[in-house]
Amino acid sequence: MMAERGPDSALSARIERLETESRQLRRLCVGLIACIGFAAGTLVAQSKLHAQAKGPRIGEAERFVLRDAQGRMRATLEVADGDMPVLRMYDAAGTIRTSLHYSPQSSALNFLDDSGRPVSSFWHAHQPGIRGGGLFISDGAGRLRIQARVSEEAGPAIVINSQEPGRNPLFSAP
Repeated sequence: MMAERGPDSALSARIERLETESRQLRRLCVGLIACIGFAAGTLVAQSKLHAQAKGPRIGEAERFVLRDAQGRMRATLEVADGDMPVLRMYDAAGTIRTSLHYSPQSSALNFLDDSGRPVSSFWHAHQPGIRGGGLFISDGAGRLRIQARVSEEAGPAIVINSQEPGRNPLFSAP
């Protein structure tokens, strides 16, 4: 009987030792995971605090170009002539079709034809002594055909020009 107890007790002792080592290893792993989680949380919190202290990220450039999925330029935003912000939008062929300009003297929104000539424009002057705005529509040859404008000095006016250059307007009010 002693011979039978020997191997059983040795086996029981070995199992007990393995279970103790397993518990210790699990505790060590749980502690290690907790430390890693605490360190990661601290790093994330520090980076958020640092980002908040720096403020929002801002992209800056002298010119921005927007391209479509095929790589064609479809819009640009830049400062032209030193102080005039300009937004230009292009068709698929690369022709400017719309432009928006601002200067200290005036603002304009232009719609252009295939050759780049303005077909219609909205314009506004905002400088001392000259305040007003208008809508200007041109024909296919680039000749100004219709004007609807308002100014502080002259008041409102509507002019419809003749097709032939140099002729009197077809209609003018006032």
